[in-house]
Amino acid sequence: MSIDNFIWVPAGSRNDNNIGFRKYKSWAEMCAAEAPTAIPHQAFLAHQHLVDEQYFFEDPEDARWFWTDGYKERLYLDNEGAPMPYDRMALWIGGEEVATRGYKESDNVAAEANSVPTAEPGGAAGTLDFDL
Repeated sequence: MSIDNFIWVPAGSRNDNNIGFRKYKSWAEMCAAEAPTAIPHQAFLAHQHLVDEQYFFEDPEDARWFWTDGYKERLYLDNEGAPMPYDRMALWIGGEEVATRGYKESDNVAAEANSVPTAEPGGAAGTLDFDL
């Protein structure tokens, strides 16, 4: 069983801790509240096979920041307060998947952040399906 969250990330969130992410339990609820005209910048984060989170960014730079650093604040903590590993992540910029990664059972969360997303030439990466 998976708990799915749809999270709206307003522009500028990477530079302002007062701008909060807004979480919704359904795609329809998020679209009704935020009324996006397009959502080409996204990040997917799966936690421990139980929680899938899809982040929708107004600004592509916020999405890139989330890919490299921002996701670390969204990881669950274990009983000792250490971040638990994620299962997998994906990043879309401009409607194209530009990067994916899995945790690969590593104990070093910081090592995973060293992967820099790059789009494949000619749009070889997959595109999003908005019928969630």
